[in-house]
Amino acid sequence: MSLLEILNTNKSFGNKCVLNNINFKCNVGEIIGLFGRNGSGKSTLLKLIFGTIKADAIQIKINSKTILPKEVISLKLIGYMPQDSFLPKELKVRDVIPLFFSKWRRSR
Repeated sequence: MSLLEILNTNKSFGNKCVLNNINFKCNVGEIIGLFGRNGSGKSTLLKLIFGTIKADAIQIKINSKTILPKEVISLKLIGYMPQDSFLPKELKVRDVIPLFFSKWRRSR
């Protein structure tokens, strides 16, 4: 079974420490919920994992192999749906879904 590990994750914005020594593990098929107040670092943690913002420190392992955050997306190791909309506002969901599935089918 595949194992994802996030280790020793730290992020500060200026003098404000947002994440301090965050660690977790999950297996394929597990669902993990991140709970916390607004501004507690939930979205920041995901952005660090996916390399959309730079961590002060982070170690990502998949099956004990260390990978860089930028490799998570480029190697298509983990799927991520950001909270901010990246779809054109004029499109309806029913019009967008076939676009994703046709790309997914071609990549298989």
